Amino acid sequence: MHMPQPNTTAPRTQSIILDAAEHQFARFGYHKVTMEEIALDAGLKKASLYYYFPTKDELLEAVVGRKRDEFRQKVDKLLGQEAPSHERIKAYARIRLEYFDELIALRMYESRPIARNRPVLKEMFLHHSQQELEWLTRLFLDGGRNGEFEVRSAGRVAALYLHIMQGLRLRYMRTLEDNGFDPEVAAQSRREFGAVTEIFLKGIEIRTAGGGERNGPAAK
Repeated sequence: MHMPQPNTTAPRTQSIILDAAEHQFARFGYHKVTMEEIALDAGLKKASLYYYFPTKDELLEAVVGRKRDEFRQKVDKLLGQEAPSHERIKAYARIRLEYFDELIALRMYESRPIARNRPVLKEMFLHHSQQELEWLTRLFLDGGRNGEFEVRSAGRVAALYLHIMQGLRLRYMRTLEDNGFDPEVAAQSRREFGAVTEIFLKGIEIRTAGGGERNGPAAK
C-alpha cells in the first residue's frame, strides 16, 4: 500500500517567506513595505504569498512569533544551566535585549501604536509578559534557595524587576517614535538596562556583617 509522503515544501516555503518579510520590514519598515515586494524578495508569485499569509498583519504576527519562539528556546536553555542565579539573570537581561533589538529592527515603531491596534499582537505580547514573569520568578526563587538573594517573595521581586525593564523599554520606544532610530540612544539604553540589573541584584544579594555571603531565607 502506498503511503502518502509528508509535505515538506510548505514549512520550507513559509520559512523563505518569513525571511523575506523580515528583510523587507528591516529595510523599509512594516508600514511602507508591500506584499508584492515581499513576494518578489521570496521569489514567489504574489498569489502564492497570499496563500500562506492572506494579510500583511498575519505575516507580521508570524515574523514576531518566530522571534519570540527563538527567544523562548534561548531562555529554556538558560534556565536549565547550573550557573549561579545572578549570572543567569544577567544573561537573561542580555538575551532579552537581543530579542528586543531584533523586534526594533523590524521598524514596527514607525507604525506608532501597532501592537495596541492589532489584537493578536497585543495578546501575544501579554502572553509573553506572563511567561517572562514565570521565568524570572524561577530565577529569583533559585537565588533565594541557594543563598544568593534575600527575597521573601520571588514572585514579587520578579514582577518588580520585570516592570522596571518594561518601563525602560517603553521610554526607549517613545524615543524611537518621536525621533527614529539613533545608535547612540540605543547604546545608552543598553547601558541603562545593564546598570539597572546590576543595582537591582546588589540590592537583594545576601551579605554578612563582614561583607561575605551567608545563607538566607528561602524564597516563596
